Amino acid sequence: NSGVTYMIIRNLEKKDAGAVALLIPQLTQNINEPEKLVGRIGELTNMQGGQYVVVEVNGSVVGFGGLVWYTIPSKGLVGWLEEIVVDQAFRGQGIAKALIGELLKIAEQKYITTIKLTYINSITNSLYEKFGFVKKDHQYFAKKIN
Repeated sequence: NSGVTYMIIRNLEKKDAGAVALLIPQLTQNINEPEKLVGRIGELTNMQGGQYVVVEVNGSVVGFGGLVWYTIPSKGLVGWLEEIVVDQAFRGQGIAKALIGELLKIAEQKYITTIKLTYINSITNSLYEKFGFVKKDHQYFAKKIN
């Protein structure tokens, strides 16, 4: 890895699905129906209520993340940052910071009132805190369907 010489952040395109599918296991091993991962990523390109972006360095996709949103009557438009991941070989070079900054710009343009995310570890926590995120101790229920 020769470092970041040229970085662009752009909307996810169908052609990126394979490269993004290789990044996801660096984020989580908990992948439902892994054989459908590439297809699901490709479908995100025409998603309503969300926008996913990739980070390209020197022509290769090395980062991925998204913002999804929906309206809650009492809160207005609420967003979630989802699946933010940077290739291990490119971490520590400001890519995640640029990626999150881009997603927060999109949130501002959409007039999203609150942005939530699930935190992974202390490294990501300190990055999110730099952007003004505050850790909440909300527990949540989850139920698998099928």
